[in-house]
Amino acid sequence: MPRWGFRLAKECPYCGLRFQEESGVTLGTTVVGYVLVVLLVVVPLLIATAFDWIPSWIAITAGVIASFGLPVLLYPFLLRVTLATWFGFHPDAFNQPEEPNESPYS
Repeated sequence: MPRWGFRLAKECPYCGLRFQEESGVTLGTTVVGYVLVVLLVVVPLLIATAFDWIPSWIAITAGVIASFGLPVLLYPFLLRVTLATWFGFHPDAFNQPEEPNESPYS
């Protein structure tokens, strides 16, 4: 069964850059996932309920299901975007020694 992107590889398959887990690096997936759920699920369902386009029980049911499903489906993409952003703000991470040091936060 393929990993489907829910876990990071030990190193980049293209350039060989080793990924070392740091505290808080993947926290961005939670933040971006939360914002996407609010913008793509909660706000449209609130608008639809306010204008009586759908009953409130359908909005609540759809909201609960979509609020859990959307972040799970988008997690592999969000993880990669978060890491790309982290490496963008920490370009010194590309200058790795031969053996990675243990992270004090792991």
